[in-house]
Amino acid sequence: MFGRNPVSTRTIAVECKASSAPQVTKGFWRAIETTKPDKTYIVAPVSASYPFKNDVEVCGLSNFLKKIDPKNISSTSVLSNEDA
Repeated sequence: MFGRNPVSTRTIAVECKASSAPQVTKGFWRAIETTKPDKTYIVAPVSASYPFKNDVEVCGLSNFLKKIDPKNISSTSVLSNEDA
């Protein structure tokens, strides 16, 4: 239809790590190069988000969920490390 904007989509890549000091492999970088996502996250047990390398962001699960869909997540709907 004319006059309507098409639905906006974006591609994200997510690597999940159990370490609070995450490291990634060559395969990770190769996958990022191949898929060319709009944004890349490393989800790890960290309390604050921080930049990694090459526009990759490290963040905790709760922060990640808020970043990808802030209107559908509440702070109580995600388990924290203390709940595990």
